[in-house]
Amino acid sequence: MQSKLMNTVYSTAKKIYALVIMLVFIIPNAYFVIIGDEDFPFTCAPMFGHYVGDETQFYNFKFIGEFESKEEFLPPKLTNVDELSTMRFFFIKVYSSCEETPPFGTYKNDNWEKLSNRLSIYFKSYLKVLAKNQQINLADLKSVRLEVWRYGKDKKEIDAKNVVGHYDITSQKFIKNETSTVN
Repeated sequence: MQSKLMNTVYSTAKKIYALVIMLVFIIPNAYFVIIGDEDFPFTCAPMFGHYVGDETQFYNFKFIGEFESKEEFLPPKLTNVDELSTMRFFFIKVYSSCEETPPFGTYKNDNWEKLSNRLSIYFKSYLKVLAKNQQINLADLKSVRLEVWRYGKDKKEIDAKNVVGHYDITSQKFIKNETSTVN
């Protein structure tokens, strides 16, 4: 009798365990697969996968400091974070993707005003860090221009830049370039 009771308890415990595993792992993954928005740890993307085909386009952001008498490339690298990680953060968390359902997230109902606000907050903080680390003298800086460059597979620039806009130091606002293709 006791053996039968133990088997029933053990069987019930296995079912509860299986249910917990499903709730914790499978359901959240299914949710992210259905909505098409991936984020760690809920992603079906291979860890080190790069889907590069003949039609793949490569882009890079450049921050150009516009001073009173010169223009200067501003380093995207902040403190002990490497440049690639900084630019990935910028693309994923600030700039975001223009695709309808990008694989690594987007802002729902995004528009120029929301992007401009995110860029303003980012550049305000970015410049504080650059100044704090003595990487830049803010006294002569008028604005920071954000450019998007397209590259070929050989990592050489292949066409003219798209100037998205600039962060105005005085107003602390990001202003869209008249010819920008960003909506």
